Formats: sequence, C-alpha cells, structure tokens
Amino acid sequence: MKSALSLMMGFLLEAILPFVRTIALARLLPQEQFGIALTVLITITIVEMCCDLGLPQSAVRGSSNVSSRPFFGTLHTIAFVRAAVMIGLIWIVLSVQRKTLDNPFGADVFYLAVMILGLRAFENLSLKQHTLQYSFWRETVLISGSQIIWTIVTIASAMTSGRYTCMLYGMLAAAAWLVVISNYFAPHPWELAWNSETARTALRFGAPLMPNGAAAAVSISDRLVVGNFLGTAQVALYGSTVSLVTTPRSILWRFSTSVLVPHFVNLGNDTQKEREFHALWLLSLSVLVSIYAIGLIMFGREIIGLTLGAAYVPSKALMSLIAVNVFIKFMMLAPVPVAFARGQSDLAFIGALVAAAAIVPACLLLLVGVRSLEFFVLALNIAEGIGMVWYLNHTTRAHGLEPRISLSAVIGPLVGLGAFATWTRA
Repeated sequence: MKSALSLMMGFLLEAILPFVRTIALARLLPQEQFGIALTVLITITIVEMCCDLGLPQSAVRGSSNVSSRPFFGTLHTIAFVRAAVMIGLIWIVLSVQRKTLDNPFGADVFYLAVMILGLRAFENLSLKQHTLQYSFWRETVLISGSQIIWTIVTIASAMTSGRYTCMLYGMLAAAAWLVVISNYFAPHPWELAWNSETARTALRFGAPLMPNGAAAAVSISDRLVVGNFLGTAQVALYGSTVSLVTTPRSILWRFSTSVLVPHFVNLGNDTQKEREFHALWLLSLSVLVSIYAIGLIMFGREIIGLTLGAAYVPSKALMSLIAVNVFIKFMMLAPVPVAFARGQSDLAFIGALVAAAAIVPACLLLLVGVRSLEFFVLALNIAEGIGMVWYLNHTTRAHGLEPRISLSAVIGPLVGLGAFATWTRA
C-alpha cells in the first residue's frame, strides 16, 4: 500500500513540475525564446506519441514462453529501432519548422533532440518486472527523479543562458537519469537480443496503439499551428496559458485510470451498480469541471498575471474561450475508466480521433487569413464541443446509460458557461 501511495506521489510530481517549468521559463526567457522552447517540446512529444508501441506495457505483461533475458533483449532491440525512426522523423519535422517559424532556431536543437531520443532507447525495461510484485518504489524514484532533474536543469540553464535550449538540456538530463536508474535497479542487464515470438507479440500489442497515439498527437498540435501561423510570441502566450489551466487534466487522467478502473472492474458483475456509479461519475465530473471553468473565467487572467507575468495575460475573450475549451477537454475523459475496465480501448481511440478532427476547422480558419487567437479557439470550441457531445452520447449508449444523462452533463453546463462568459464581458 505504501509503495502504491508513493507511486501516486510520483504521478503528482509528473503533473505539477511541468507547470513549475512553465512558470519559471515564462519569467526567465524572452517571450519569443519561450515560444520556441514550447514548440520544440511539443514537436518531440508528438513524434514520440506517433511512434508509441506500448513497450513498457509489454514489459509488464512479460512472457510465459520466453525466458527473461531474450524477452527483454528483444524489447530493447525494438526500442532501439523505434528511436532510430523517431530521430529520422524529428530531423525532418524540425527542418520544416526552422523555415516556417518567424524566429528560427539554431542547429543545436537538432543535435540535442537526437541525443534525447537516442538516449531514451537505453532505458532498461526489465525494471517493470518489479511492478508484478506490487513493488512500485523503484518506479517512483524513476518518475520523480526524472521530473525533478528536468526541472532543476531547465531552470538553471534558463538562468544562465536565457535561451530556448534550456528546455532541451533539462530533457537530456532527465533522459540520462532514466537510463542510469533503470539500469541500476533492473534485475537483468540492458542488452540487445532477438526472439521472433516476443517481437510478434510486442508488435501485435503495440501496433494498434500507434493510430491512437497519432490521433492524440494531432489533438495537441494546436500549439504548433499557432506557432507557425501567428508566431512564437503568440504561441508562448497561448501555449503557456493552456499548459497552466490544463494541469489538473493529467492528474484527473491518472486518478481515473489508477483508481476508477479497478472499481469499475469490480462492479462489472453488477450491471445496475455499474450504471449508477457511471452516472454519478459523469455528473460529478461535470459539476466539478464547470466550477473550475467558472473560476477560470472570473479569476484566470489574474492568476496568469501573478504566475506567468503581465506579458502572458490573455484578453478577456480569449480567457473565456479557453475556459470553455477546458470544460470540453476534461469531459472527454469521462468515458475512459469504464471503457478501460471493459477492455474497450477502441472507445479511447475514438475520443482521440474526435479531438484530432476538431483541429481541422480551426486550422482552415488560419489558412483563409483569419489570424486571430480568439477566432482560432472559438472554431476549436465549436468543432470539439459538437464532437464531445456526440462522443459522450455514443459511449454512454454503449455502456447502457440513457442519453439524457450524458446530455444533461454537458449541454446545460456549455450553455451556462457561454452565458456567464458573455455576461462577465458586458
């Protein structure tokens, strides 16, 4: 129990420290430099998401037919090949961005990104075996330590250099920690091997995750779109605000997958209780997120001014639109725990696909020449809001709930938030 609680603390640091880095860099870097740092960070994240093969999950699952060393050696080989593919992709994408951004970055970004992705391939995946015995403290050290080192090195580098590369130096230090600690605690040495059965099993499990990762990557590409169309200063303002106000979303994700999934699994044999708890979860989430969104409309600009600085305070209209978008994005997580409990990973993919499709109308608006952050987020809200209503209606039907429950959880709050935002601007 203590080990599991320590892991939850690690997850909490994983959610909070990126927020700390955002505040620090907004204060320490010129706005254009901060915009470049955010753009490169999102780019690396997207490339990793698009190449996700679920290797840590395969390591946890293990194999009853293949002994440990060839099994993990094969996973390491796949990780090595995956890193080579990601390096090729990141080089191409950064080359394009270097030409399209209004403040192009230097060649050092290419080399640092390559080093980060290459170094991560040497993580020893056999460390995951310890979780089968419910021993999580090593994972806690791994997760917490990497986030702490990432934060310290990033802030120290920003204070000394004042350049966008500070984020990359922090990522590189975190990757080094990941490799050192995983190899220190791992029961088997890191090595390359090849076992056809292990490779087939891992790729069969991981291949379906790539479309989901790609869809999820597109859904967070709004910051890249803003950076390329509106400039690095605007992406610094928009990206830092979105990162700040969506920090609780990652905590909510961890809570729903770590705590609620087991509860839904245990309720699986009692359909009536499962439906009642599902409805309670959906409506409770709607109320909590509505209160949070109202708080952002009322006090969001003041909080951003205090934390990030006056240069990053959005307009009242933009803050209200982002608050509505926060409600939409948080509610998209509602079906996840029951879907995972039932093994319906396809529903999670549909949600990612809906969020990805919502980016398209907003991008088209920029393409036709409407270069406004407010109109960009408005288009995003309309498309994503329609998709969210359909998605919740679809998933609740699949889980046996009446449509009125999902509609009452989203339609009323959306109308109310829109009316409240309009009233506060009057």
